[in-house]
Amino acid sequence: MIGICKDDFAARREKLKAVYEWSESFSAIPTNQSVKSIAARVDNAKTQFSGLVEVWSNLKDIEIVGVVMYVGQDLAGHQTSGIFGGSEMIRNFINENGIDVQSLMDKYTAIFKCLRNSDSADARVASTSSIGDVGSVLELCCHTKETLRDCNHRVFGSMMKEKMLAALRDLHITRGIEVGDPQKVSWHWLLKFLWKSHLTIVNWPHGVSPLGPGFKYKKLKAGPLHQLLVPYLQRKLGLLYDGQTNDEEEQDSLDDVLEIAIKCWNKEAINILDADPLKAEIVLIKATDGTVLWQISDDPEWQKSLKEMDRQQQGTEVL
Repeated sequence: MIGICKDDFAARREKLKAVYEWSESFSAIPTNQSVKSIAARVDNAKTQFSGLVEVWSNLKDIEIVGVVMYVGQDLAGHQTSGIFGGSEMIRNFINENGIDVQSLMDKYTAIFKCLRNSDSADARVASTSSIGDVGSVLELCCHTKETLRDCNHRVFGSMMKEKMLAALRDLHITRGIEVGDPQKVSWHWLLKFLWKSHLTIVNWPHGVSPLGPGFKYKKLKAGPLHQLLVPYLQRKLGLLYDGQTNDEEEQDSLDDVLEIAIKCWNKEAINILDADPLKAEIVLIKATDGTVLWQISDDPEWQKSLKEMDRQQQGTEVL
């Protein structure tokens, strides 16, 4: 230690007084935070480590950077996780270089959660194909400061676009048909997009309001969202999936829900002309139990197109 003899323990201890004081109070919990609160404990850990590394930075010219990472199931605990450093130099470096700390935290939280939940971590994580690449997995997990409901709303939108794109690719490969971009289609016009693209949605959860005019996915409550997403999340996340609810009975019931799928029409259905009455009976959305929720004739846009065809036909007859 600069300016202090290595044998002068009293002087050295005085110099490092702040470090010793921190060590003695390491297990203390602030009085305004509950011991039972996971978020409070995570935040307390960050505060304590930040104080310690600041002392080392000021007294020993040693910069320490680290993270406090919560890998359990409590959303508040995950949101409170964060990085700590001993000086403003660390913060400035992060800001000046545009380092996305949130993405890094999400990435490594997902990785360590997987490792923590695995019996033989390296082998199982590496060999589990359902986990996929870390980037896609992170998009299915709650982001920092994102509520579970907001996360589910976001994931539902991306799930439907993913399934739509996969079905359209299949349609192009098997039938040679190219259609529009589903990412530019609003929920209100989805039925029209389905019949224009020769697609049918199946396994829609019975009792959940189906897609179509008036459908607003951001207003879906927890129960319907769970039915729509759980099978998809279980398949995509694999070991990382830790459930959508703490209610064991509800979770057990969700285990039997089938995953939503989007299917291409067969060749015969595709070749049916719009003027053919059979076209109106083609199913657009079907429930898991086989109930037809929407067919082409139910779509207001289809009804408009029929009226337009009738008007044009009448005009031709007059001429």
